[in-house]
Amino acid sequence: MKAIEFVALMAEETQGNTDISAPTWAAMQRIAAHYEVCGECRDAFDDMEYDDEDLIEMATRIEATDEADWVCDGVA
Repeated sequence: MKAIEFVALMAEETQGNTDISAPTWAAMQRIAAHYEVCGECRDAFDDMEYDDEDLIEMATRIEATDEADWVCDGVA
C-alpha cells in the first residue's frame, strides 16, 4: 500500500471501521491527514513498501508502534 492509497481508503471510511478500535482509528485519521499535506512523510511511507491490502492490516501495524513513528518530527 502506498501513502496515497492509505489516505484514499481513510477518506472512504468516513464513519470509521468497527473492526478497528476507536483510539487506533483516531490515530489513523491523524496520520492520513498529515500525509495529505506532507510529501516527505508520504515518501517515507512509500519507501517502506508495506504489502498491507486493507485498513485492518494497517491498523494492526499502527497499533504495534508509536503514532509519532508515522509522521515527521513526532507531530501527530
